[in-house]
Amino acid sequence: MKYLLAAFIFLASCSQKNTVSIANEEKIISVSMTTYGGMMGYSGNIEVTKDSLHFSEIISTQPDKNVKIDEINLKYEPASLLDTITLDELSTVQNGESNLAFDGTDTKIVIITNQRKLEIVNGGKSPQWTLLESKLKNIIYKDFKKDN
Repeated sequence: MKYLLAAFIFLASCSQKNTVSIANEEKIISVSMTTYGGMMGYSGNIEVTKDSLHFSEIISTQPDKNVKIDEINLKYEPASLLDTITLDELSTVQNGESNLAFDGTDTKIVIITNQRKLEIVNGGKSPQWTLLESKLKNIIYKDFKKDN
């Protein structure tokens, strides 16, 4: 009977440890990219969550060309956008200089997890940031700008 009780306690403690490690696992909730600025008051945004895609493109001087699309996401898993990049690598990426003073645009990538929010603006000197930017642009052109 002692052995049965000891085995039960051991199994119970193992399952509690597994529960704690699973609860502490960082999960990506959303990945988004926003480009903004320029002489025409441009703003473009793509956000990927587990179950939805949000895309918008606004040009202040041409409101008739503004676009806002919300779709059910059946194609992309936010975590898969970072399949070859780690959050730790991205967290070391430095913000680049702003282009807004020269009527240029800035681009911000935001990753939201269950534990933190990571924001990087103009991180184009980093290969990790550039790869993620490229993946998000591919979604824009593949799913929202099919005619361009």
